[in-house]
Amino acid sequence: MFKEHAIRKRHIAIGMLLRGKTQRNVAIEFGADIRTIRRWWASYTLGKSLKNLPGRGRKDSIPRVAKIVISKSVSKRQQSTRKLSKRLKVKGISISHMSVHRYLTNVIRAKSFKRPVKPRLTDKQKANRVSFCKERKYWTVDDWRRILFSDESPFEIFHTPIRQNDRIWAKNNLTLLPQEKIKFPSKLHVWGMMSYCALSDLHIIPVGSTVTAKYYAEEILTKFLLPSLKRKRKTGSILVRQLLPNMSNYISNRMELQHMQK
Repeated sequence: MFKEHAIRKRHIAIGMLLRGKTQRNVAIEFGADIRTIRRWWASYTLGKSLKNLPGRGRKDSIPRVAKIVISKSVSKRQQSTRKLSKRLKVKGISISHMSVHRYLTNVIRAKSFKRPVKPRLTDKQKANRVSFCKERKYWTVDDWRRILFSDESPFEIFHTPIRQNDRIWAKNNLTLLPQEKIKFPSKLHVWGMMSYCALSDLHIIPVGSTVTAKYYAEEILTKFLLPSLKRKRKTGSILVRQLLPNMSNYISNRMELQHMQK
């Protein structure tokens, strides 16, 4: 869309030209195209008004029925501009998806968003979370510093970028190298733990293994968690410092966190 200049601004530009400034200098000062300044000056010298002529600009090509259909699509799922364009063509209204996009953004002032994703919770899980928050409503920073957070996550070793985000500017697609994709990429399953003070060592779960209760207790808790809790250093790297001041705080807080995960 072209930048629209107020009528007062146009008169100021004419005044600057009358005082001897060049059209180029006026255009630079106003941040306008020099052709716009020339057009204002030509209108002034011919005795014409500096106001925009009626009926100027791009004509509205969207029928009233199409506007109603587009307006009703706002806040509804799976209503892309291309689908709306096809729906309107079925009704006998020929309109491009770009015209639909312009009407949504310029007239309705709507934007395209992706729906947020959140986990589905049962009533029991919701009640547990509310109870957890109420019990710790007045916790201080020192209280939270006694908590250990642990989690596990898989990582794809040969991750293919999302095509929507992996954009390359070029004159044509013949010069672009293709992105190689592995059909079944290898994954690295990692467990880790952190506190306010430090980080634990990472435990890489062997390929093909499942983190069962027995595996978690024998491999992760015994071989990684307990040695990390026995650290004594209070200075140095976060990989060697002690995680918590003492073991008793960790055990009590760990037990308190378990009911939220059920």
